[in-house]
Amino acid sequence: MSVYIATNILSSLPWAVPFGDKEIQVMKVEYEVQRKYYEDFNIVIPKWYK
Repeated sequence: MSVYIATNILSSLPWAVPFGDKEIQVMKVEYEVQRKYYEDFNIVIPKWYK
């Protein structure tokens, strides 16, 4: 799941560009949320699950 989340985050920013700054900011916030859940992707089970 963490690999799927990481790859999805990478593709979400270029996807958001045509939709404008508001959507880009949403994707940046989502990246930060997921980064914290997975401790910079150093763990495979997110913190919220434990």
